[in-house]
Formats: sequence, C-alpha cells, structure tokens
Amino acid sequence: MLAANPNITALTKSFEEAETEMAKLLVVDHERRIRKWLTDSLGKCGYEVVEAENGPTALEMASRQQIDLILLDDALPKMDGWQVLTKLKEDSQMQRIPVVILTAFPSFEIEATGIRLGAAHVLTKPCRAEALETTVRVALREAERSGGDIRPAPVEPAEDLPSAKSKAAGTPEFIGTGSKLMALDKLLRGGLRTGTLTLIEGASGSGKSVLCQYLFYGSITSGVGAAYFSTQYTAGSLAKQMQSIGLNVLDHIREDRLCVYPLQERPTGGDPDSMLSDLASEIQEVPPKCEFIIVDGITNLAQVSQDRAVIGFFSSCQRQCEEGKTIILVARSAAFDQSLLSRLHELCNTHMNLVMETVRDKIVTTLEANKVNNAESRSDNRLSFQIEAEIGVNIIPVSRVKV
Repeated sequence: MLAANPNITALTKSFEEAETEMAKLLVVDHERRIRKWLTDSLGKCGYEVVEAENGPTALEMASRQQIDLILLDDALPKMDGWQVLTKLKEDSQMQRIPVVILTAFPSFEIEATGIRLGAAHVLTKPCRAEALETTVRVALREAERSGGDIRPAPVEPAEDLPSAKSKAAGTPEFIGTGSKLMALDKLLRGGLRTGTLTLIEGASGSGKSVLCQYLFYGSITSGVGAAYFSTQYTAGSLAKQMQSIGLNVLDHIREDRLCVYPLQERPTGGDPDSMLSDLASEIQEVPPKCEFIIVDGITNLAQVSQDRAVIGFFSSCQRQCEEGKTIILVARSAAFDQSLLSRLHELCNTHMNLVMETVRDKIVTTLEANKVNNAESRSDNRLSFQIEAEIGVNIIPVSRVKV
C-alpha cells in the first residue's frame, strides 16, 4: 500500500475545514425572545450567530467582526432599523454586508423602503423556520455572486421546498394541467407545488398565455379556486378562448370559483413603482377561495420600474405564497436584464423560459424549465411545441425539432 502524501492530506483537510466553516450572522432585535428564536433556528442550520439588542451595538459589532449577514429589526428603539441600515450602507467597510429587514407589519411600502435603502430582502416576523432559512440562504448566495467575501451557506436537499403556512384542507400538493397536457405535467414532475412562486418568461407570441390557461384549467378542475389578472381578457372572453382549445371552464365561472381581474400593465403617466405596489396589494386582496393566481403579464411595468421595485414586488408575491397562495407571473424576456433575471430566478421556486425558432418554415417554441419546484435544471428539461388554432398546444417530437 502506498504511503499517504502529507501535503495532499493537509490540503484535503484545509478544504474540508473551509467547506464546514459556516457564515457568521448578526441578529439585531430588541426583543429577547425573538433573538433567541432566530439564534436557535439559524444555529440548527449550521450558522454561527451573534446578537445585538440595539442599533449602536450592532454597528460596533459589524465594524469589528467578520459578519456575513445581518438580520435587522425595523422597529428598534432610539435608532431604528432604517437608520442602522443607512449607516451600514454609508460605510465603505460594512456596506458589503447583506441585510435582511425583519418587520412585524408587512406591506409593500415597507419592502420598497428596505430595497431602496439597500436591504437584500424583507422578512415578516414571526415566520416559519423554513422561510427564514430560505431567505438567509438566498441573501448569502446573492452576496457571494456579487463579489462579497461570503462563506458558504449550509447545503440543503433540492426537494426542501417552502410549505404553505395555511394551506386549506383538501388542497392538492401539485397543480398540473388536469391531464390536458401530459407532457407539461411530466416536465414539471407532476405539476407546480402549491404555495410556490413561478416565473414564465419568453418572447411575444411564444405561447406563455396558452400554457397558463392549461395550468389555470388544472387548478380549478382539481378544486382550487383561481384568479387571472389579464390585460386582454374578461371572464367571458377568457372562458371562450379556453373553450376553443378544449378547456371548458364555463361551469366554474357560474359557480364563482374563477375570477378575472383587469390588469393595467402599461403606465399612463403614473409612477410605475407605485403601480407595482398597487398590483401587489390587489393580489393580496384576492378572495381566499382563489388560492391559484396568474398575473399575465408584467412586462411593461417591469421595464420602466427600478430593479429594487421589481425585486420588492417578487418578494411580496413570494411572501404571499408562504401564506398559502400559488402565483404565476408572466413576462416577456425583454422585461429584465440578465443581472435582474438572476435575482428573480433565486426568488422563484419555478422558472420557465420560452424561445421561438423557425423549423421548416414553421414557428416552433421550446420551453426550458430552468428550475422546477426549487430544483435546478436537468438534462430532460425541455419541451417543444406549436400553438395551433382550435387545438392549443401541439407537442413536437425532439427529433423533428433537431432536423
């Protein structure tokens, strides 16, 4: 037997030590019980956690220690969380530290303020341990990708998904197409998990709305009430459109289990950031019976809004998913630059992209599922199809697409 090389052994040991060194988090909250819960919850995830009960102490600790992320209460006495956040971002040494704002009074205004002042995310307290862990993990990864000196977050199984806080009895675990589009159900591994956020993006005319209509049909036929925000459909015209591709929803409209809301996607002189805020509020106010929500689409609003406002809107939708909703947001690919799209990819549980190409003088759309129910893309994550009148989605075999 060959003797072990001491240099290789030492190098391997150093790698193992680096991999097990978890990020160091600073929890800032004036309530001891909140600090204890946060410290215990994050400690179980493998993080090193330190505490501060006020703003000045937090700033001192952040300036003297290697802190990788700060969880900061927005309602601290004397120096509140917003003042602390402002001072952190004004300091050249501390501004790199990602900050997650903790608030007991969630609203789009709170989220927008946090994002505007430089927070990575805004999290409602109290929250589930899974939501806390997911938010911290995403914030650390975003900081690492942006060039921050961040140690790795604990690795979790790909199937570790957020579960709805208040899922109604009888709600299915997945929403598919009601067996109307089996190829899509298979690609989504059974469907979209309830209580999750999905982004569908692609070129104009690529079939985004039609795919949404299949999932909309699957939702209401599985007993989940649905709401559809649309720039072009009323309840009647949507039902007629879906009927034309074999998706009968008229009975569900009569039973008041299907709601259609007008969507003003193009700003007409107003503040687009405020319009995103209003849209988030409208989604929040959808009746509880409508747990499945499609917003088709947000392209024009997203194009003229600040990145932080868009991220704040997606964060608001993600929070609503944690409370039991299942939401699909639809946009053209041109709505986001690559940097913003990467951040939105992290915020969403499922991300699908539709690309159009011409094959033998026919337009073919290829759907690529970059992420499905929190699992990143795999080798069999594509589906090619054509949209045909009175038929809907016509699946194109891969061999024909490649010809």
